[in-house]
Amino acid sequence: SDTAVRNCDANAGGGGGGWLAESPLRAEEVRFHDLDSGAFGGALAIEGGDHQITRSVFTAGDALDGGAIDALGDGSLSVIGSRFEHNEADDYEIYDTAYGGAIASSGMTLSVVNSTLVDNEAEQTAGLYSHTTDPLHELELRPNAFAHHLADPIGLDGLPPPGSRTV
Repeated sequence: SDTAVRNCDANAGGGGGGWLAESPLRAEEVRFHDLDSGAFGGALAIEGGDHQITRSVFTAGDALDGGAIDALGDGSLSVIGSRFEHNEADDYEIYDTAYGGAIASSGMTLSVVNSTLVDNEAEQTAGLYSHTTDPLHELELRPNAFAHHLADPIGLDGLPPPGSRTV
């Protein structure tokens, strides 16, 4: 069954991480801040299924990959009209590198529309990282703003981000 979260505040006060979403998640007008998972997805770890994040804010998240969101497996993630600021993917000296200061996606169809990613940090791809080997999974980025990241803003296995701009 679906999980719906609307108009709320998720704050762990500097630790504890957010949610693991294994069933379809619908989050609207949710503020995720100061969440540190110590693993994957500072605010949200998404595994399979179809998920939608709308008009939400992610600030000061910290994780191995996906400082705010880590999405993996078969399914889709749509992010609409949301903001990602001061999130960090940190390898905690466990891995050689960390991906997706704001969002890391592996294997999912990913759509990020009318969103802003600002001042996120990672060793690789501080804004958004998307990887898949399945030609049926797609990436949609339009129109978004990427600004002031402490690594390349987007990692798409070398492909330019269509319809997006880097400031």
